[in-house]
Amino acid sequence: MYVTLSMITKFKSLVFLAVIVSVYFFYSKYSSFELPILDQKDFDPALVDSPTQNSNKEHKIPDFEFLDQEGRVFTNKDLDGKIYIADFFFTSCAGICPIMTKNMFKIQQEFINDPFVKIISHTVHPEKDSVAVLNEYAKLNNIDSKKWHLLTGDKQELYDIARKGYFAVSKVEENIQDAFIHTENFILVDNNQRIRGVYNGTMPYEMTRLVEDIYYLKKSITN
Repeated sequence: MYVTLSMITKFKSLVFLAVIVSVYFFYSKYSSFELPILDQKDFDPALVDSPTQNSNKEHKIPDFEFLDQEGRVFTNKDLDGKIYIADFFFTSCAGICPIMTKNMFKIQQEFINDPFVKIISHTVHPEKDSVAVLNEYAKLNNIDSKKWHLLTGDKQELYDIARKGYFAVSKVEENIQDAFIHTENFILVDNNQRIRGVYNGTMPYEMTRLVEDIYYLKKSITN
């Protein structure tokens, strides 16, 4: 069988056409991607207080005020216009917390020079996790206090923000002093205080997804 110039030219044209079609479908798929705005209806009903379950109002993280590892008052106003990731932990946790901290550290390093992205970690054991304890924990884990804020404060307020703000835990027992909660979730919040994603903080591939979603949010906000 002889290969002619016209055959080669035709083959090149087909290859070029295949590349164009592949690029078209790739960009069509990802240009139409949208990160959802998560609301009460998107969470397990066990995580949502009944008075808010039927609310038609767009859910936003409520106002809060805690102390960070530097002893500074830290409020939701410090996150105005920022994208941030929130989670819940305690410094003496020997189970999933070390894994979560290592994975969150990767997020810190990915956006270390980006003032638009912040991280906040709330202790669920404020009786033990004082400002001094959080400060020592931050040093041991190379946490940048300008990027990543470890928060402590009133236990009731911490648990309220976990449940009513981030839908992170099921109903807490009425005796808050004896209650103890924990969740492996990382929660992505946009610059309008809306929840945009929930990720398993113990899974490396979930961190890849989180990083991609942060970049997507940044792009969609700045465009």
